[in-house]
Amino acid sequence: MSRHLLLRIRYTASELSADDSGARIFDAMKGIPMSMFSLGTSGLNLSIVVGDQDADRAVRFALD
Repeated sequence: MSRHLLLRIRYTASELSADDSGARIFDAMKGIPMSMFSLGTSGLNLSIVVGDQDADRAVRFALD
């Protein structure tokens, strides 16, 4: 059975414009297989599911 990690990221409007939040994270995580990528309608709530083997790398990329 494979294990997955769910990353949930919440931005405030002052941290990042809603127009580019998903695109910026998606671009930063190139090369990491994602099982799910969901951007809320506000553009400020982001959920990503990655495999357990890629979890550490995904967290580093998402927070840089």
